[in-house]
Formats: sequence, structure tokens, C-alpha cells
Amino acid sequence: MCIDAGDAAPQDAGAFSGLVFMGGPMSVNDDLPWIAQVLALIREAVARDMPVLGHCLGGQLMAKALGGAVTRNPIKEIGWGETRVSGNDTARAWFGATQRFEAFHWHGETFSLPQGAVHLL
Repeated sequence: MCIDAGDAAPQDAGAFSGLVFMGGPMSVNDDLPWIAQVLALIREAVARDMPVLGHCLGGQLMAKALGGAVTRNPIKEIGWGETRVSGNDTARAWFGATQRFEAFHWHGETFSLPQGAVHLL
């Protein structure tokens, strides 16, 4: 789905077995019409004990929906850099023996990990 391009946000998390939210150039703090709907969808999915994964903007959405804070980075992260896999069982289940890899970063904001969330990278 491309919600930012006009696709409607799903109204019911029960239609899915899990949700994944990816990145984008916008901020969860921007005044966009679909953000409130997506935040409600994330809260519903978590209440149903459904797996929810967020990358970049997706992490911001999850953080804001679940009580975390989304703030500006002191400097923007733009370019290639090492990404390290967190040392917990959930991260190992996702990434196996991989401990680090090079990834392209383009982040102007950061977020706090909400209660109950697991840090993967």
C-alpha cells in the first residue's frame, strides 16, 4: 500500500497476520491526514498481540502510537554506515548469525523505544 500516495489506510488490523511499516521522506510529526489512522491501526495490532515491524518512518509511527517520543537528530544521518544487529533473541531470530552489515541511512529524526518493543538493529 502507498498510503502517502492516496491509498486508503486499512481500517481493521484483524484482516492481517502482521504489519510492516517502511520509511519515507516525511515525519510522523508532520500534519498528514493518514497518520492518525495508521497510529490507531498500530495500537489495534499491538492490542491483538499481532507482530508489528517498523523501519525508519515505520519506527517513528510505532514509537508515537505506543507512547514513545520522536525528536530531531542533532545532525542528519545520510550515507552508508555500519548497522549492528542487537544482542537479543528476537534480533537473532530475524538475522541469524549476521552481526553487522553496511546499510544506507537517511534519517533526520530519532525515536525512543516504547515499552514492550524490541530493538532489532
